Amino acid sequence: MSKPLSYLFQHRIRRKKGDTAQLAEQLAPLEERDKGAAESDRRSSTNQESGAIVVDRNSLTVPKEMMEGPVSGRFLGMEPVVLAILAFMLAFIAFIAWQISQMPTE
Repeated sequence: MSKPLSYLFQHRIRRKKGDTAQLAEQLAPLEERDKGAAESDRRSSTNQESGAIVVDRNSLTVPKEMMEGPVSGRFLGMEPVVLAILAFMLAFIAFIAWQISQMPTE
């Protein structure tokens, strides 16, 4: 606290900043880059220097659980639980309709 204010401004720790031109070149879309850099990025798909996330599509595997399998053992493509609930609802509606038809007329 006894040091002068000018000493603190001179000796403060500054964050290192990168070259903004290089950073802007790395973040620019391929259409805005020069043709040489764009062609080299297109040719080498593993070049990580451009700042883009590159995924090799040949090594991607999808789990079997995510794939849609053949629809077998289903009626109209519905699960058995859905079919049971649907049957119960239709039976209840038929019962209520029968009860209404049995009511005496006034």
